[in-house]
Amino acid sequence: MIFLKITDQVYSGFSVPIFQTDISGTEGVEGMNDEISRYLLNERSKAKAEGRFDWATPHDLHKQGNPSIDSVVDMFGKAISHLTRLRFDMEIPSSDISISADVWGSVTSSGAVVSMLNFAPLHWRGIYFVKCDTKVTIELAPPYPPAPIHGTGKYAKAQTKITLEPKTSGVVVFPANLTHSIVYAPGGGENIAIEVIAGVLLTEKEEST
Repeated sequence: MIFLKITDQVYSGFSVPIFQTDISGTEGVEGMNDEISRYLLNERSKAKAEGRFDWATPHDLHKQGNPSIDSVVDMFGKAISHLTRLRFDMEIPSSDISISADVWGSVTSSGAVVSMLNFAPLHWRGIYFVKCDTKVTIELAPPYPPAPIHGTGKYAKAQTKITLEPKTSGVVVFPANLTHSIVYAPGGGENIAIEVIAGVLLTEKEEST
């Protein structure tokens, strides 16, 4: 089991918290990554989708009972719980945060561009990079639409962006309503990830008397 330590890796972007960290070098991570890679590549092979550019599993990966995948899901849960507290600026007990998530694995060929994703109205989007054979760039844009350019019928590109460059064993979690693009630089090999989108329900449990 890999435990994610929440440190000073949280910073503010567009007035919301964004989390990024790298767990490479942590005991057990390399073996965990190898096991997840073998599992996902085998699943892709069984699906006979070797030639597809952006293969992904169904969104129930966290229900397969794989201990390595469960460790990653646990990491997401800790980060999402922490970010939820920061976003609402509240001392919320972990027991009062209920997370409902879709989790899937992806194998993406080098040179691919996954652009303009937005998972609103869900709350959080997370990616754990199991293996990066090439450079990966994530661009986050504000959640509001771009302003139209007067008289042209066109829209200006977002002027303010946050750029992340995760590597193997990198974890990123950010608000799901941020429009984002993922670029995998050309080169040899493939990029393997576990991805999540999550909604959060805050409850207040009555204390027993």
